Order: sequence, then structure tokens, then C-alpha cells
Amino acid sequence: MNWKLLIPFVLILALQVQDNCFACETSPVTVVSPTDGSLWMATESDGLLRFGRNGRVLKYDVTAQSLVFDASGTLYILDASGALTRYTSVEGFSAVPSFESGVGALSESAGIPYIIKDSLLYSLSGDAPELVRTLPFSVSAPSLPEFEYETEPTQESDASSEEKKGSALSTILWIALGLFLGLLIGFLLFRRKSKEEKEVQKVEPVIQKEETPVVQAAPVQEEEVPAAKEESAPLGIEEALKASEFGQKVWDLVIANLSNPAYGVEQVAADLEISRIHVNRKLKAQTGYSPSAVFKFIRMNHASRLLLEGKLTIADVARECGFASASYFSTAFKDYYKLSPSEYVAGKSPVSGTLDL
Repeated sequence: MNWKLLIPFVLILALQVQDNCFACETSPVTVVSPTDGSLWMATESDGLLRFGRNGRVLKYDVTAQSLVFDASGTLYILDASGALTRYTSVEGFSAVPSFESGVGALSESAGIPYIIKDSLLYSLSGDAPELVRTLPFSVSAPSLPEFEYETEPTQESDASSEEKKGSALSTILWIALGLFLGLLIGFLLFRRKSKEEKEVQKVEPVIQKEETPVVQAAPVQEEEVPAAKEESAPLGIEEALKASEFGQKVWDLVIANLSNPAYGVEQVAADLEISRIHVNRKLKAQTGYSPSAVFKFIRMNHASRLLLEGKLTIADVARECGFASASYFSTAFKDYYKLSPSEYVAGKSPVSGTLDL
């Protein structure tokens, strides 16, 4: 099973858990360094932790309320007292001048950290903070007058407990749903892959035995017997193709595009609007030969017919059957029939193994 399929569901669950626990005061603040990919985490009890990509964990006795990286990899740390500190691998931890206290907020946009102090917005993109603008409000929390409230601690505690139980139950349900969907999709994909492999195994290769070459005697000179011809294609290949609708379509397409030397399996598959693998499997199953051998048989069979008709020259037959030159056609024809085109015409007899169109 491909466990990578569970990644989207794990991310959904992580977002759901994050939404449910957004208000938790104990949730750590984490950021990732843009330069080395290390993870920095601010905790309440263990201080500042750095998790390197090599698995090494470093601990710093630094308290942090907010963490922000700039584009160059400098880490800015804001603690609960409003003091701003920065960290680099070269200089270590150092306080930012003029911002040792009173900083109200720390954030980041497009790799540039920003801070707010005394209703002023500063940019930390350069070596020194730069004033951006004056804000129309103050982020400092105003002092509130003291009032006496009548509260019912027991009822509030019970309501808070019920809310936490509901949040935990929702998280468990989301996790269970995500795991179920992931396992279901993985099972369906595994089943589909097994089915495709079984279909491929059904098409077994057919091994065709070589038949004994047939000797063709020249009618003019009875004393001389031409060299024996080796069959390059089995008997019945034309009948095997024309016995089915699919085979007849392949035969007609090849004959119609015979003058195109590049016409092969890819073009047949495109004309029939099926896959190349489908064409290979069906031709192999019907004839016992590869598509290239089938196409070669059709070309040579048609070339022999044109030569015997005597209406075209050897060069014209070569062009008609998709050969670049007459010399190349003569060489290929002799390799296939063991006779040159002129010797074949002189014999006036089709080679055993070829079939009439």
C-alpha cells in the first residue's frame, strides 16, 4: 500500500487539531528557518528549542512569546516583557537596540519582520529598525478599572470541562475518519493494480515454430535451382487479421498508409483511438507475432503483388510501399524473400508464406 496517499488526510487532521487547540495556552510557538530548514520551538518550561534536520536538538534558556525569521535567516524573539532579541549563527543572541522593552507585537510579511511599539510600526529588514508609519491606535493594553464581579466558579469550571471533552471527541472522530478514508483509498488502488496485472498475464506470448524453407525453381532454366527461400512470416497471418473486426481495421489502415514509411503502431493506435499497448497485445494474441513483424509482412506481401502485376517499375513499387530508395527496397526484399525483385519477377510465383490481398 502506498502510504503517501494518507498525507492529505494527515494534513487535514493536523489543521483540525490546530483549530481545536488554537485557544490552548500551552501550545508552543514554532517557526522554520528559511536557510537551513531547522525547526525552532518556544516552550513555557524548556525555553527555546532548535531541532536540526540531522536530528540534533539544542536548548536555549530564552523565553519567547513570538518567533519570526527574516529572509536572511535572522531569528527575532519577543518575550512576554516586550523585549526584542535577535539570533544569528555568527553573533548568537543579542538585544535589538532601542527595543529592549515595550514592544507590543512581532509579525512577518514576505520575509520582512515588523514590530509595533508606542503606536509606531517598524520594519526590521535592514541592519537597523526603520519606521514605516504611525498607527491610528495603540496596541498596548489599557489599564482597566477594578470591579467586583459575582461569579460562579463551579458552573464555569463545568462548562469549560464539557467544552474540552467535546473538542477532544471531535479530534478523535476526525482522526478516525481520516484513517478510514486513507485505508479505503489505498485498498481500492491496490485492488485496481492487482486487476491490471492479472489482465496483462492473460495475454501469453505465442511461440511460432520456424517452418522449413521452400525451394522455388526457375521456369526458364530447369537445370538451375534458385537458392532456398526462408519464410519470414507464418502461414495464416492474413486470415488471422481478417477474421476479426479489429484485425481487418489494422490491415486496412496499413494498406491505406503503405507509402508512409513512418506509419506504425503509434499511428494505428491514434487512428483507432486506443492505446499503443492495446494494439500490441491484440496483434500478438491474434497472430503470435510482434506488430513490427506483422507490418513488415503486409508491406512485403503488397510489394510482391505489385511486382507480379508488372505495371510499376521497381522504383515505383519501392515508393508505393514506403521505401526511401529502390536500392534499399531491393536489399530489404532480398533479405525477406532470398530473391532480388528482378529474380522474383522472373520466377512469376509468390513465395510460400505470403498471402493474397
